[in-house]
Amino acid sequence: MSLIGPEQRENLTGMRDVWCWALSWFLKPPTSPEKRAKQAALVQAIKSELRHVHTADDLHDFYTGDSRWCLQIARQEFPREWPTLGVHAATAAAYGLRFVEIMTGHDVDARELLPRWLGEWAIW
Repeated sequence: MSLIGPEQRENLTGMRDVWCWALSWFLKPPTSPEKRAKQAALVQAIKSELRHVHTADDLHDFYTGDSRWCLQIARQEFPREWPTLGVHAATAAAYGLRFVEIMTGHDVDARELLPRWLGEWAIW
């Protein structure tokens, strides 16, 4: 994992910038609590599918593959609302949360009150 050069897309922790951005988006107070609850459920559903990934390098590799499965989850879980939930941002947030879990050993449930220390990972 290279942290130097024009193709660098990771911060010093090794987290991709897009995952950091998505975590900062997800940690902001919602404008609609109902919509955020659905987004949180979507983030958790996607993150649950990543439970088989146990290293940061494998997570990066998996991220660069086909992500249509995330869209399928969104369509299955929220057949009417999925276009309004920010599927790409939710996907990146799920990867960010899984990255934090791998690096810290702490499980994080996106549907519950998130720990304050998570904000330290959302700096991009």
